[in-house]
Amino acid sequence: MSQQLNRESYFNILNIPYDSPETDKHTIKAAINKKQREWSQNICMVPKIAEKSKKYLSYLNDIEKVMLDSVLRKKEAEYAKIYATEKEKKAYKKIDKILRVLSVKGFIEIQVIRKLSKKYSILEDKVKKRISVKIIDEESKNEFTFSNTEFKFVEKKFHFMKK
Repeated sequence: MSQQLNRESYFNILNIPYDSPETDKHTIKAAINKKQREWSQNICMVPKIAEKSKKYLSYLNDIEKVMLDSVLRKKEAEYAKIYATEKEKKAYKKIDKILRVLSVKGFIEIQVIRKLSKKYSILEDKVKKRISVKIIDEESKNEFTFSNTEFKFVEKKFHFMKK
């Protein structure tokens, strides 16, 4: 088992929780077999999916070796925790960068939060906690938009800023 953080954990690949790892070898073997069938079928899919499936199939011997051995499985669970933490840190870094840009408007739409949450697999509430501006829904958006008249007034008052 590699200790580098350059691959997804086998727990994640197999969709098995790592925080209270499965110990029954038959259940683990069944999960491996299910994923093997899925990956084999996906080889004929869209190139991105096929590529990922081929990569996972190439891990298959190591996955079985690690996940069916209690000592190695325990180490893999520790690796999975570290991997998940690092992945979350990277996601927050990207999310924070996006939120800084979007916050310039003085608000962020709830739809944006949902998209970020889904894209980076972070709970919506965790994304919301990182926001310092008002969160609005689509209906409220018009309240925060300048009309042409208001915009011209502000532009006229701050004409010196154009230079």
